[in-house]
Amino acid sequence: MSDVKRATEEFLCAAIGSQVGAAIPGAKVLPRTGFGLRAIATVAAGNPAVVTTVSPHHITDQSQVAISGVQGIVMRLGQEAINGKSFTATVIFPVDGSAPISFSIPVDVLEGGAGGTVEAEIEPPMVVVDAGDAAKEFAGEETYTIKGTVYVLTHTMDTSAEDHAALADATEAALAQVKAARTDALTVHGFDIAGQSNGEDQKQQLRADLFEFTAGVSKSR
Repeated sequence: MSDVKRATEEFLCAAIGSQVGAAIPGAKVLPRTGFGLRAIATVAAGNPAVVTTVSPHHITDQSQVAISGVQGIVMRLGQEAINGKSFTATVIFPVDGSAPISFSIPVDVLEGGAGGTVEAEIEPPMVVVDAGDAAKEFAGEETYTIKGTVYVLTHTMDTSAEDHAALADATEAALAQVKAARTDALTVHGFDIAGQSNGEDQKQQLRADLFEFTAGVSKSR
């Protein structure tokens, strides 16, 4: 069931992404599953070492990241192993303007490695898709009803109320256009926005719009 939830979140992230980016440049669209955690493709040798993730990492430049599970890496003499350690990440921005998948960390790596994960704190503005509950419709069939929530989050100190509203409107417009579709992992049979709410947390300096949704999905065959 977890793979169906993740596939649903990734499908909606793809559906929302382009409109959200147009509303507020730099706004992130992320699945709730594995939030803040990204799979590492490679760690390249060098000083600093360059870490490349399997998918866009959404890490903020000069933020703290924690590395774990990298295999095959050899540190230069006198350098501590990177697994289980935290570092300041310098994001490497692609010249074509696409979402970054690499960043450097201030260590000297003699031989590169692969695998593992990087964990980072991700800051608004962002839209987070949470597939929530998945109820199986028919015994013996891989068909589910997903009831979830799409969160639109911004900081009150960094984003104006007008820009937050633009981000929420863009998200709502994108969700309204979601239709039956098929991907390699998922078949979406139907999608509806079930409700909307909003609020502001002055203590955490956050604004939030919430869009509750219901989707009928099944695993693609």
